[in-house]
Amino acid sequence: MESALTLLALFTLLFAIAEFSRAYHMYQVLVNAAREGSRFAVAPDPATAVLPSTTAIQERVQLFLTSGGIRNPTVTVDAAKEMQVNGINTRFTEIEVAAPFDPFFFPFDTVTISARAEMRNETN
Repeated sequence: MESALTLLALFTLLFAIAEFSRAYHMYQVLVNAAREGSRFAVAPDPATAVLPSTTAIQERVQLFLTSGGIRNPTVTVDAAKEMQVNGINTRFTEIEVAAPFDPFFFPFDTVTISARAEMRNETN
């Protein structure tokens, strides 16, 4: 009887660790995709000195997410965000990425995991 309770607790703990690891891995991929999109968005093309379009940024982030095994993500790009930094108007690009996480071992509902990155445009 004691071994059955101990094994139940042990396997519950092991499955919880595995589930948390999957969720954290997904979060890390989302954060890296948002950073990659931000880096791509703020650096102008050297030949034309023009920043990439919103569609090009979204495609770049989607490619990164696909390579990371993320399914059904949403990518939001805000390329016209302005803030005042030390009295100077500065433009930023913000990338937000979200994707649904379906627990594998436990019967919980789908959870949306999201990440956001923001960088200053190099053309200021």
